[in-house]
Amino acid sequence: MLSQNLKIFRKKCGFTQKVIADSLNIDRSTYTYYETGKSSPTIETLCKLSKIFNVTIDDLVTRPASAFSNNCLLNDNPPIYRSRTSGQEGVTAMGMLNTDEKKLIIDYRQLPESQKREITKMISGFLRHQED
Repeated sequence: MLSQNLKIFRKKCGFTQKVIADSLNIDRSTYTYYETGKSSPTIETLCKLSKIFNVTIDDLVTRPASAFSNNCLLNDNPPIYRSRTSGQEGVTAMGMLNTDEKKLIIDYRQLPESQKREITKMISGFLRHQED
């Protein structure tokens, strides 16, 4: 179940094996082995994967990935936002993000809540500064 779920969640999120592997600091081939069932991730790696895919470890290991929807901001009708700086409209779906943006989200999900709050404050400060 785990190997199938890893592949399904990765594809739902629009990630490549390389992006996931880089975020885990492992070789792409090692991650490929997880998806094919040739090897299993450590508990520490499972924790990281559950954060990346926004599910619990139990969900990742025991529940079919097909039971989940919108875990990675994917959506048939993604929400539209207007950029504060350019005024242009954009789409918030993960599939529309470039590789660097996806990696940033993966890394962010692995941070403790206190660090996430600090980063959010910093970004808000940068955006307020740009509006001035």
